[in-house]
Amino acid sequence: MICEIAKVSFNINKTIARINNPKNISMFKALGVDKTVCSTEVIANLIEYEFDKDNFKLIHTFERGSMILVEIIIHAGDRWSNQFIQNMDLPAECVITSILRDEQVIYPRGDTQFLENDKVLVITNKAALAKLKKYL
Repeated sequence: MICEIAKVSFNINKTIARINNPKNISMFKALGVDKTVCSTEVIANLIEYEFDKDNFKLIHTFERGSMILVEIIIHAGDRWSNQFIQNMDLPAECVITSILRDEQVIYPRGDTQFLENDKVLVITNKAALAKLKKYL
C-alpha cells in the first residue's frame, strides 16, 4: 500500500517492497510494486543448495530465484576437465560468464578449454542446473 502512495503522491517511478511470504509476490506485482525482496525465499534457496553442493556453489539469486549465479569447480575426473566449450552440449538456459584460473579472470569463448581447478561462473536456472550436474 505504501508503495502505491509513494508512486501517486510523490511521483516515484520505481518501488520495492520487502515481503515475508513468497506466495504474496504476485499480489504485490498486481498492486504495482516494481520489485520485491523475500528473505524467506532467499534463505530457502540457500538451504536447498547447501544440501546439494557437490562441485556447485550458489553465489547469488536473481529475480526471486528464477535466475541463479553458480560457481562450478572443475576436478580432475570431471567430464568438463580438458573440454572446449564449443564441444559441450550445454542447456540453452546456461551462460558461462567467466572462468577464474590461477587468480586470473578469463572471459570464455568457444575455443576456451576448462582445466582442473578452474572455477566456472554460470548464470542459469534451477532446471538447467540439474542438467549441468548430470553432465559434469
